Amino acid sequence: MMAERRASRRSFAVPKSRGSARRSPSPQLPLSRKLDCNIAEALVKGAPLQDIADILTSSPNQAAALDRYQRHPLELAAIHNRQDVMEVLLQRNMNINTKGPQGYAAIHRACMWGHKDMVQFLLDYGADPT
Repeated sequence: MMAERRASRRSFAVPKSRGSARRSPSPQLPLSRKLDCNIAEALVKGAPLQDIADILTSSPNQAAALDRYQRHPLELAAIHNRQDVMEVLLQRNMNINTKGPQGYAAIHRACMWGHKDMVQFLLDYGADPT
């Protein structure tokens, strides 16, 4: 009887995890390489301006790419209050009044998120407040 109990306990034992050994940290890559050159993901993760500029230089079509929620980079820069990124995008001749498929421009997103300084920045650049 005792042998049966031991056998049943063994059958329900939790196996040890295979990945318990500590792995050495991966070598530090530039954030743009980690993010696979996706400007939307770089903005969301707070990438430095240089990495975002590198992404735009290596893949110019990223300036017009939409994220999974159908927001363009100007909207994302406004949402995350990144005036530095906004300025780089505007220097690349992006239209400040571009509206995404949802009908919002960067100034609308800045207002929605309460970024007063971003709203003023966009108005100074000539954004249409309507």
